[in-house]
Amino acid sequence: MSSVDSMLEAATERLHEIGSADVVLAVAAYNHAQTVGGVIDAAQAGLTTHLPGERSVIVVADGGSQDDTLERAHTASPNGLPLLSISYRAHPGYGLGVSYDGIPTKASAVHASLSIASRLGAKVCAIVGGNLQGLTPDWPLALVAPVTADGMDFVTPSHLRHRHEGVLTTAVVYPLLRALYGKQIREPIGSEFALSGRFAQHCLAHGPWESDALGGGIDSWLTTAAVCGGFRVGQGRLGTRSRTSSSCSGTNARSSRCCVAGTSSPRSRTFTSTISSRRKGT
Repeated sequence: MSSVDSMLEAATERLHEIGSADVVLAVAAYNHAQTVGGVIDAAQAGLTTHLPGERSVIVVADGGSQDDTLERAHTASPNGLPLLSISYRAHPGYGLGVSYDGIPTKASAVHASLSIASRLGAKVCAIVGGNLQGLTPDWPLALVAPVTADGMDFVTPSHLRHRHEGVLTTAVVYPLLRALYGKQIREPIGSEFALSGRFAQHCLAHGPWESDALGGGIDSWLTTAAVCGGFRVGQGRLGTRSRTSSSCSGTNARSSRCCVAGTSSPRSRTFTSTISSRRKGT
């Protein structure tokens, strides 16, 4: 039995209580006690305000936090949407597989979240980090609406950045992906994304989940799988982003401003933009 199967078995009773869902919003967390409550509050506000007709569930996928991340998660908005938490143990050498947003073996969190979404029959599964600061209720709409309303299969983030921020993404990963596949995906390794039920099933069936191949690169693997698989890819305009990055010890966190301060995020359904192919000669 795989580790994810063990987690799902432990959550069987809670899954039975929830029954089904249209939207699953998963929060991947690791030592994010200071911020996870705000992320869940904003997620619940966004889902209930912008998607009142959808049955939404929040999942917290915890990578074995050494602080009170799970306790803070369960005390956030106690009368809000159904919340399910799962915990997986990161390998002692997780530093070799840590994603750039500070979540160890993030592939396990994504695998578990997609498996839960599949069990609940969700139409869309969105995944965000538990270390985000300043998350607004517009973010869930920006990620989920392109799937539910516009028929996208995979939604990547698009943040407002200073020209010198995110150099690895803007100067290396984005042009490489565009050269290989002719797709203009601005943040192909963005840590926030959403998958349709159809694409989630594809990833569950074809992802190398039980190997070490994914490591901390689950974000880029999902983008490549969507492009190569012929799925519809869109971008959610999320405005600015601020997050904390947990240290390797898990006891300290440093704040990192990721986008230009003072700018505001777009609103409503202007969030989505489809991915266009590169024109010949450009």
